[in-house]
Order: sequence, then C-alpha cells, then structure tokens
Amino acid sequence: MNAFSRQGKARQGKALPIEVRNNIVGKWLNNEGIANISRQLNLPYKTVSNIVDLWVDNGDIEPRQPHRGASGTARTDDVITYIEYLKTNKPSIYGKEIQQELQSNNVCLPENVPNRSSISRVLKADVGWSYKQISQIARETERPDVMEKLENYIADISGIDCNRLHFFDESSVVVTSGNRRRGHSAIGTPAIEVQRYASNATYTVNLLHNIRGVSHFNILRGPSNGLELLNFFEEALEQEDVFANPVIKEHDVIIMDN
Repeated sequence: MNAFSRQGKARQGKALPIEVRNNIVGKWLNNEGIANISRQLNLPYKTVSNIVDLWVDNGDIEPRQPHRGASGTARTDDVITYIEYLKTNKPSIYGKEIQQELQSNNVCLPENVPNRSSISRVLKADVGWSYKQISQIARETERPDVMEKLENYIADISGIDCNRLHFFDESSVVVTSGNRRRGHSAIGTPAIEVQRYASNATYTVNLLHNIRGVSHFNILRGPSNGLELLNFFEEALEQEDVFANPVIKEHDVIIMDN
C-alpha cells in the first residue's frame, strides 16, 4: 500500500519512502525548522521530528523495524562508562558503531547490546549530554612534529614579559552587496527595482594587538602584498597610547603567523 493517500497525506502506520526521508534530512541540514519542513511536505510534525531524531541518533534514515521477543538490554555502569568514553573520543560516532564497539570489546554480551534508543537515553539521561555542532580540529595539528613545534613556541614566549608581546594577523573579508533583495509586487508578477550594481568585494584586514587590546589596524581593498605590510608596520611604529608613549617599544616582540 502507498505511504500517501489520494489527498497527498501520509498514511498512519506506513513508512515514508526513502526519497522523502532523504529530503527531510536534507532540509534540516540546511537549517530549516521542523515545523517549516512539516508544512512544506504536508507531513505531521511528529513524523518529521522522528525522522530527524533517527538520523541524529543512528546516522541512518531507514525506518525502525519492530523487535519481537528481544531479551533485556544491558544498561550497566560499564556500558554507560564505555559509551561516554566512545563519545568523548569521537563525538560524531553513530549508535550503530557504538553497538559494534560494545560487542567487539566484550563490554556486554551480543544478546544484551543496548538498542539505539537505549544508547540515546544513556547519553541524555545518564551522561547528561546533548546533540550540538562539532568544532573541528585539524588532524594535522596532532602530528608529533607539529606538537614539537608548538611546545617550542610555548617555551620561547613563556620567558618573555607579556607586556612586550604583539600579535599580527591578516584576514580576507568578503563584503556583500547592501542592496535589498526582497520586496512586494502584485500577485503573479515579479518585483523589479532599479538598484545600484554592487558585486561582492574582497577586503584585507591587517591587525596588530597586544595584551591591552588593538595596537593598530588598517583595511585594504583587495589583497595585500609585501609593500603594504611594510607600510602597515611603518604606521604602527608611529602609534602612541593614551599616555603618549609609543605602542611598540624597543625590545618588544611581534609574533606573526606564516
């Protein structure tokens, strides 16, 4: 039987096609709200919410299969501790992968491996964790040679008075057009307005700061170069603080990224 009725509404108790499930998750990943997706696809709010929760907890969107005659699942202290350990080392690990780890490392018997709903309850109720966006750390920064350079850097600057340290960085910034993008017009007709043409522009921000705040900065239209860098530091050497003392003094140290 089709999952949708003739009126285009989802039939109760029938799993949605995989294409619809993919569409729901895709819209949610594009920061569309559950209520908005529900209205667009003419689906119950709870249906959309369940599919998103299934993807968040398990990493897949296949409909849940009913369990018949399943034995009790293990939710012991060892299981809870190991799940917390796995999530600490890899926050993005899926419920299916956690089940495999629990079984392969003999944390619990195969017939007592907690289902994905139990794993989700462990994370929310027992461990007290929530689902959130991951802050990524480049794997390359964990290499031994990189860690050695970091330790050398920390050792070098730790012996310098923090009042003598200045940090310089440059960053590219894209400035978008300020033209208004939405307006009103008669139903069935486009909204057309004569506006100043303005494409996205790239600026370069040069910034020098110290423990007390910003020492000097400038903004360039377009990319920077070696001459602009020399001009920046020539201007920075002329800057004074509120007491008319030079911002950059003799024997100060300027740290630049590569």
